[in-house]
Amino acid sequence: MSRVLVIFGLLVFVTSASADPPRLYVDTLIEKPAYNNNLQEVTEKQPGEIIKFQIFAPDAAGQKSYGYVVELALPGKTFDSYIADINGIGWTEKNMRFARARSGNPTLAMLSLATVTIPENGYLGQITLNVAHPLTSDVVIVIQTAAWANADGIQDLDASGAAISFMDFPPFPGDFDGDGIVNMADFLFFVAAFNTRSGDAEYNVLMDMNRNGTVDMFDFLLFVAAFGGTSSGS
Repeated sequence: MSRVLVIFGLLVFVTSASADPPRLYVDTLIEKPAYNNNLQEVTEKQPGEIIKFQIFAPDAAGQKSYGYVVELALPGKTFDSYIADINGIGWTEKNMRFARARSGNPTLAMLSLATVTIPENGYLGQITLNVAHPLTSDVVIVIQTAAWANADGIQDLDASGAAISFMDFPPFPGDFDGDGIVNMADFLFFVAAFNTRSGDAEYNVLMDMNRNGTVDMFDFLLFVAAFGGTSSGS
């Protein structure tokens, strides 16, 4: 256990720069087996609701590691004021609040006495956040810092793009421009995103009406059913 604590202390407090650190991704579309859709937008959340997301480092796939650590943060806000509890899959401790970085943010770790191999898809683990305060479009959850222990020592992970934002979706399905009616203007928005998936430049989560990470015929059928509808219901 003492070796685990030493490794953890190094990961949290003594990270070294890497010329080209593996990039870290977060994905809010949970699939089994885990797949990185890079879906980083979810609907606004209210107290009592949960947020689930997975963490991937595909650039590190196949490499050996003694563990890794990530620091969560809410820039400009106090994390504990918005998130009541943290749980996860694939982490050393069931209670994710057992340690904190020097910033005071919650720090999650997977630590091992022996080396483990990061899988081909780069999957590192899954996190569940229990919401205590409304999470709206002005809030972003980020991975502030991340590091891992490998054969070269303690190395940084690139978490610069690992963030979850919150969207206020249209008042009813299909009204992508929010003008109160589902019409041809919304159809043109849909066409622009058709046949894309999360991670593509043209992908838009609003058009992914069944939230499966792909804008496809299933979404088109949902859009057709909503076509002509208005916010007044007439």
